[in-house]
Amino acid sequence: MRKCFLKVDETLKDGGLQEVAEMKRKFPPNKSPLLKLLTKAPANPENATDEELMLESIGCTANVVLFDYEQRKMFVANAGDSRCVMGSAGGKCTAMSFDHKPEN
Repeated sequence: MRKCFLKVDETLKDGGLQEVAEMKRKFPPNKSPLLKLLTKAPANPENATDEELMLESIGCTANVVLFDYEQRKMFVANAGDSRCVMGSAGGKCTAMSFDHKPEN
């Protein structure tokens, strides 16, 4: 999973940001009213520059869980401002991830 996360970073650095900008032009994301107030979206995404579309974004997060049923193991990975917890009967919660820090 670590290799996959790093591959996504590499892909975004090597031209993937332009691909994301093009996807945002074709399929503008729906935003909450609060997010619309906090960011200035381009009036017409089809005519916006790649930079305008990139700067509009605040960031991204991910939680990924992989179950290996044969080995009876679970692997959890997270990136960005996200946390993963597992709930069980009786209301008990177990932390499954650690906060992501840029220096890590």
